[in-house]
Amino acid sequence: MKLVKRYEVVIYGLGEQHNRNFNILKYYECLGQIKIVGVSAKWVPDAWTLDGLKIIKPDQMSLVSFDFVIVMSELYFDDIVQDLSGLGIERKKIISYRVFQIPDFDFHRYIGLKDSNVSIISNNCWGGIICQTLGIECRSPFKNLSIEDVDYIRLLRDLKHYMSLELKFYQFRFNKNSQKDYPVMMLDDVKVHCNHDTDPHEAVEKWNRRKIKINYDNLFLEMYTESVDTMNAFLELKGYKRRICFVPFKTEIKNTYQLALYPEQDHFWQAVNSNAGNGANSIAYNSLKLLAGMNPARTE
Repeated sequence: MKLVKRYEVVIYGLGEQHNRNFNILKYYECLGQIKIVGVSAKWVPDAWTLDGLKIIKPDQMSLVSFDFVIVMSELYFDDIVQDLSGLGIERKKIISYRVFQIPDFDFHRYIGLKDSNVSIISNNCWGGIICQTLGIECRSPFKNLSIEDVDYIRLLRDLKHYMSLELKFYQFRFNKNSQKDYPVMMLDDVKVHCNHDTDPHEAVEKWNRRKIKINYDNLFLEMYTESVDTMNAFLELKGYKRRICFVPFKTEIKNTYQLALYPEQDHFWQAVNSNAGNGANSIAYNSLKLLAGMNPARTE
C-alpha cells in the first residue's frame, strides 16, 4: 500500500479567523493530510500550549521542522508574509487558511497544483479569480482583462509569437460596470481589453511583469463562449494538453462544461466569473479537480 505524506504545518495567527477555522484544520488532521506541530503569531500568550498545541514564538520558528505555515488572517496576510519572509521562511511555504474552506478540498491535490507552477491562459477574469481563490501565484498576463472570441482563437494559434510582441495602446473604451474609461491595447492584430485598468502605461507594466512568468511546460487554457463554432475552434487548437471551454448550452463534449445563469445574473460572463470563486453562485464544479483534468462536477 502506497504511503501518503502527512504534511507538517504551523498555524500562524491567533485572532478571529484562528478561532473560526481551527476546527477545519483539525478535521484535515483527522483525515491524515496534515499534522499541526504548533501555533505561532506576532504576539503569543505566556504559556506552553494553546488548545493542546505547542506555542512557538516567532523567533523560534527556525528551530521547528515543518512543511508549511497556514496563515489565519486575510486582512493582514501580506504583512504576515513579509514578517515570515524576514524569518527566513520561503513564500512557497506560506498558505492562506481560506483554501481549507473550499468544499471537498484535498490538501495533497492542492500541493500538487501549487508545486506544478501552472500558467492559466484565459480570455476573461476567470484565470485571475481562480488563482486568488486557490491562493496560487498568477503566472500569466491574462488577468483582469478580456479578449473577444475571434481574437482569442487567433492568439492561441500562435501563443509564443504574440507573447513576443509589445503591447501597444489603441484606444479608450467606456466600461459600463465601473463607469470608467479603460485602455484597449493591441498585440499586432489582437485587441486586449484591459477593463480593470485606467492607465495604458500601467496596463503595459502589469502585462510585462506577468508575461515573463509564463510556464509554457504547464499551460491550462480557459475560454468562455456562447458560440458553438467558437467552441469547436477552441477544441481544435493543437499543442495544448489541458483546457476547458464554458458554454451556456447543453454539451457532453470532452473539455467543455455547461454553466447556467443564477438569479440576478444577466450575462454569461457573470456565471463564468462567479463560479471561479468560493462564495455565492459557485457550486458548479470543483476548481482543483478541474485544473487536474478530473471530472469537476459537484452535482449529478
